[in-house]
Amino acid sequence: MNTEPKRIPTAKSSIELYEAMARKYDLTAKQHSWLPPDVAFGLVFEYIKPRQKLLDVGCGTGLSSKYFSKVGVETYGIDGSKNMIKEFRKKGFAKELKVIDLNDGKYPYPDKFFDQVISVGGFSFFRTLEPFIQESYRVLKDGGIFSFNVEELRGNEKNEYSNIDNAVIFKDMLKETGVKIYRHNFEQIINLLKKHNFETLKTLNYHAFKSPSIGKDIYSTVFVARRLKI
Repeated sequence: MNTEPKRIPTAKSSIELYEAMARKYDLTAKQHSWLPPDVAFGLVFEYIKPRQKLLDVGCGTGLSSKYFSKVGVETYGIDGSKNMIKEFRKKGFAKELKVIDLNDGKYPYPDKFFDQVISVGGFSFFRTLEPFIQESYRVLKDGGIFSFNVEELRGNEKNEYSNIDNAVIFKDMLKETGVKIYRHNFEQIINLLKKHNFETLKTLNYHAFKSPSIGKDIYSTVFVARRLKI
């Protein structure tokens, strides 16, 4: 039986794309060696304690938060795709999953509720990260850990990006899938974390995966930051 996933569909938005991909998402991630969940968990591991509460922003099917759950962390997830949440719910380890519109960068949880906030892959679909950094600070406890990754633009790929909506967009991905993938500047992220009272603990740039949409290597940078008390 042929288990190869179908070609990534064309969509009008990231939500529409992932609604269509949800049932095949885990298989596609496995076949294309999707590494960011493993890398994020490895970098954060030393800050994890059993019975902590974790919020997975843009949680998808739970590929990232499953590692945290296995070591006793209570998992909450939010995502814009009903179908991705449906696939996540089948796995049975989440404390709570919610379908919400992430475009306003608001989390439906009270102040200082979580010990960990993660977002693996989700922030690439948003032009600005400041609302997410600000909200992550709000819902984290003092000393809580915020970890996330963004796609990195390598020097020899500049001609593959263009300026749209006052941001940098991956042209090939937009052409193939109809979805805007944003690149975020390293120094700007460091400054935003500092502005919103986070201490940057770790950063790592690495080869994240080979894109199933365009067949090219994609590089990513992961950030691990601690919420400072003010």
